[in-house]
Amino acid sequence: MDQQTIEVALQPLGDRIIDAPLHKIDISSFLKQIKKDNSWKDNDRNALTILKTSSMRIVLYAIRKGAEMIKQKKDGKITVQVLEGKMLFTSGGQSVKLGKSQMLVLDESAAYSLQAKRKTFFLLTFTKVSV
Repeated sequence: MDQQTIEVALQPLGDRIIDAPLHKIDISSFLKQIKKDNSWKDNDRNALTILKTSSMRIVLYAIRKGAEMIKQKKDGKITVQVLEGKMLFTSGGQSVKLGKSQMLVLDESAAYSLQAKRKTFFLLTFTKVSV
């Protein structure tokens, strides 16, 4: 199997790599893609899985001002990195305002919610805990 065939096999849905030993990700191209998606045009939120492996998942989210996401946390840590916009992130009775180029890490097993204070695009990374 040549390199091009291998790359196509690892990218079953466009340019998203599902699993490979090395991952180069062009965030700006995914931002353009999610902004043009019909689901984003018609709803208050949208999500695009950028990377999915056995131990990590990276999802690009788009949420409109006022939209809220409430999650019950499973095992593993998450990171939230705001690419554009502003949000309020709440977990364990603490709230943190996040803006462009800011990031947080949430420890294992904590439930959380977030609310967009303006149209916001962010990366949410999930990691699994090794036993």
